[in-house]
Amino acid sequence: MDEQTAGPAGPEDVIIAVEDPGLEQEAATIVAATGRRAIRVDSPDPSDAGWRRCAAILIDAGQATAMLARVTAGDGARPARQGLFLVHSDDTGPPERVADELGCGEPVPLPSCGAELVGRIGRPGAVRAGRVIACAPAV
Repeated sequence: MDEQTAGPAGPEDVIIAVEDPGLEQEAATIVAATGRRAIRVDSPDPSDAGWRRCAAILIDAGQATAMLARVTAGDGARPARQGLFLVHSDDTGPPERVADELGCGEPVPLPSCGAELVGRIGRPGAVRAGRVIACAPAV
């Protein structure tokens, strides 16, 4: 699935919240490479169900800064979650401060780290590593 649509995001979808058109195209290409559906969002909202349940979120510094302003004003939930990636162009410096505020780890430069990001997002239906909660002996 390489479509890019608007609307509610499901558990296998990836939200793209990117202002820069060139960077948005790179993000859409990465999502297409995973086989997931890209959901374009103009105003990301961490309190939205799609934010919490989607497979991943690709966001740039412009969208992240605006979203963080809404969150700190008390109009939203905490944005930090697994699968949140702050993307930036190879031509610009990494927005470290914004990444710290988002709680998403290191910013991801595109297109140079696109292949790595495809692997980090994963394919639909792929089982991800998780926490072991119990071990039962074989009988």
